[in-house]
Amino acid sequence: MVTPRRISGSEPIEEVKKITAPIGQKNVADEQINPATEDTLAAQLDITLSVFRDAINTELAKKVNKATTQVIYNVAMADADAEYSQALPANTKRFSIHLRDYSEFRFAYETGKVAAPTEPYETIPVGHEKHEEEIEPSSLTLYFASPAATKVAEIEAWS
Repeated sequence: MVTPRRISGSEPIEEVKKITAPIGQKNVADEQINPATEDTLAAQLDITLSVFRDAINTELAKKVNKATTQVIYNVAMADADAEYSQALPANTKRFSIHLRDYSEFRFAYETGKVAAPTEPYETIPVGHEKHEEEIEPSSLTLYFASPAATKVAEIEAWS
């Protein structure tokens, strides 16, 4: 038969101290128990952060969606509440669209939504433009309409 081991009252406390000794803890004689210091830990942290930062920057550089070719379109919108569209270049990375006089217009990514407003569409208010960046569509056509006639849509696309 196995006899249970008896532990004195001070043994559990000493075991806990071994496991939980925080960095920089000092004993009763004011001697540091753990040799790690704030300076050595800060240096180790700086090295770790530097390696981590370099890895992130390397991965980000691979994923940067750089645009190199710019195209401007001017689409005449003769009629009010009529749908107009513009296909953007393949692999467009960013675009913006506004009316030349910055008046209100309706915008959608699918046909049949802006002439007689049918959801989903967006109303771009007076003084604003629709702007998207960091996109990666294989193809993209914009659909837009104005509540007033004789407007011009100005579109800038980068691929």
